[in-house]
Amino acid sequence: MAKKKLDFTNPLLSPEPVKSEPTEKATSGRPRRTDIIHNEDGGNSAQEGLTADYTRFTVIMKVKNVEDLKDYAYTKRLTLKDAADEILESFFRSYRSDPANEPILKRRKGG
Repeated sequence: MAKKKLDFTNPLLSPEPVKSEPTEKATSGRPRRTDIIHNEDGGNSAQEGLTADYTRFTVIMKVKNVEDLKDYAYTKRLTLKDAADEILESFFRSYRSDPANEPILKRRKGG
């Protein structure tokens, strides 16, 4: 059987690292969305990573209400966020349309 010599011209087998020309840094991941709020300058961290229509907040609720919300979301195949939005929007639409209810006051001046 013939003996083969190793071919050291292959860059993978070369003892010296192969020098290549520097290229521009490739960006990886998803392209940056312009409608998302970024908190680079110390803005409102409750909205970081969300669009301007949304914010984060925490509430403490009765266990029964949370379970009802989760059950409603599961029944309608909605996310909890969408189920809560739907329920609150329905309530406020109904509340504002009834003239017997007092108007909702703004909690901040100028808002």
